[in-house]
Amino acid sequence: MSDFASRRKKILVIDDESMFLKVARHILEEYYIVLCARSGEEGLSIMRREDPDLIMVDIKMPGMSGFEFFNMMKNLAPEKDIPVIFMTANDGHEMEAQSLEMGADDYITKPFVPAVMLSRVDSVLARKDKMMSLEVSATTDSLTGVWNRVALSRKFREMISAYKRVAVIMTDMDNFKSVNDRFGHEMGNRILVEYTRCLERLCDGNGVVGRMGGDEFALCIPIMSLDEVFRFKCVDAMKEITARINGVVGRPEDGMLSLSGGIAIYPRDGEDFDTLMDKADKALYYIKEHGKSAVKFYYECTDDIKMDRSQEEAPKSSMEVFKENVLTAKFPPRGAFDVDFNDFKNLYSFLSRNADRGIGDCLLMKFKLNTPEDEKSVEQGLRTPAQRAFFEAALPSLRKGDVGAFYGDEYFLILLFKCGEADADTVAERILASWEKTDFADRVTVTYEYEMIK
Repeated sequence: MSDFASRRKKILVIDDESMFLKVARHILEEYYIVLCARSGEEGLSIMRREDPDLIMVDIKMPGMSGFEFFNMMKNLAPEKDIPVIFMTANDGHEMEAQSLEMGADDYITKPFVPAVMLSRVDSVLARKDKMMSLEVSATTDSLTGVWNRVALSRKFREMISAYKRVAVIMTDMDNFKSVNDRFGHEMGNRILVEYTRCLERLCDGNGVVGRMGGDEFALCIPIMSLDEVFRFKCVDAMKEITARINGVVGRPEDGMLSLSGGIAIYPRDGEDFDTLMDKADKALYYIKEHGKSAVKFYYECTDDIKMDRSQEEAPKSSMEVFKENVLTAKFPPRGAFDVDFNDFKNLYSFLSRNADRGIGDCLLMKFKLNTPEDEKSVEQGLRTPAQRAFFEAALPSLRKGDVGAFYGDEYFLILLFKCGEADADTVAERILASWEKTDFADRVTVTYEYEMIK
């Protein structure tokens, strides 16, 4: 018998006569897990529950016949593609021909001959295994095991039938070629495998990953939040991924590798996979040409791409160029400006020193996340899952001019501009109401304080 058949696969045998069930079990149970049913209805129930690798069913049974069972199982679970062998006491060629015409994989006559039954079962399962292997090799990347472009395109079509908005992300590692050249292809392959596993965790079971070639990967992920919330999740995840892939090299402190990602959104940027891939790739290319290590939506790059290609743009003064490239920060389309703590502290100091100069009412809010020890970040500078969830909850209640920053594992600080004490509780209540809808609310309590900046 083949290696495939000798593995403990599940075979469902359906026959209304208990004697034939006992004989079939006796022949097969040395090599397979044998499940038995006395009727077509019971067989369908076991099929749904156990997901067998092969079904053997008697043609002539009271109630539901074998042919009726076959048609019903194909209608109920067409995606499973479970092979079927018909069994019958009729050794006529017409019955055999009818069975094969219906789509059965093989045909066995009663009384059973053990060697014949085992041989036919083995052959059917071996063919199934070969087909599955061919399908895997045709749709997946051999190194990383993720989908190739053709398969990812199919997964995208399935996804847009279930979700209203889907992100197509093109991403790669900045400076990967130099690392590959310096440390060798074996190290490069190890990095690619770790990079793939990290991208799969970013999808969190909802999205899919595909390798386009080299260190270029594409992701399709449903979007069920505001664009800036989704971007925040991507940026935060890529910080963690960067730390992990640099750790594979063994020199995380060098930061030799960084990540860039271009995002196109279905249906806003296009409705077919190729169009969205092209636009995500253009966003990625734009990032590469303007500093690397960033995540951008296609719509953010569109005007800049046009300006880069324009030959009619009026020359800018040196001061305008300096302001655009050095002093001007890129805000998300909506929502608060997320900064690191040092920038937040400098801004707070500036506002405190100038509070009496008519800059308007400004409010400092401090939210404390009482996070269990086992959920706190183990790597300095990386946000905990609870912190990421809290930012997503807080963002819809904040304005574009507001500023937020995390401090340690416990605190989220907010600067609210043109906002008085009377507004603070309203903002906090909205944030906490959103927080209560998250998965962390039952184990991470949140308290807050606020005061006017004077």
